[in-house]
Amino acid sequence: MKSINRIISLVLCLAIGIGVNAQIRKTIMGVTIGVSTKSAVFNKLTNQGYTFSEEPHALNIIDAEYAGYKWKKIKFCYLNNVLYKVEFNDPSVPGESYWSGNVTPRATIFENLSYSINNKYKRYLTNGIYSDGKTQIRFAPGQMIYENIAMAKKAGNAMYDDL
Repeated sequence: MKSINRIISLVLCLAIGIGVNAQIRKTIMGVTIGVSTKSAVFNKLTNQGYTFSEEPHALNIIDAEYAGYKWKKIKFCYLNNVLYKVEFNDPSVPGESYWSGNVTPRATIFENLSYSINNKYKRYLTNGIYSDGKTQIRFAPGQMIYENIAMAKKAGNAMYDDL
């Protein structure tokens, strides 16, 4: 009987531990923040039918869907050729048209996104940012941003190298 109680206790502890240690999703659209190289992202998303515009340290997809919304631009940002941030810019509801006048306000879309993210990652919320210590999700005006925390700090510091 003692061994059965120990087994049950062990299983419960493992189940609780797995739930507590669950992390913020870092794989987005099949590519992984902090791991995928620029060429891997390009190949993966090209195979999914996307086309890109390029910047020196980023690839941009125009008019793509993610999380149930159409985004005017999704920007994949790189540091030392590794994906460190994905910015989702200017969302809309697929099928709605500004011309018809039937458009969900952007504020409502961000409320819905925030609600969904909060339901999934509530335990990681501090000062408006969802962070598990490695990956964070934050909102900026018109944007939802997923990023590798350590690499984002390095990228921020690199901006000031010319000073």
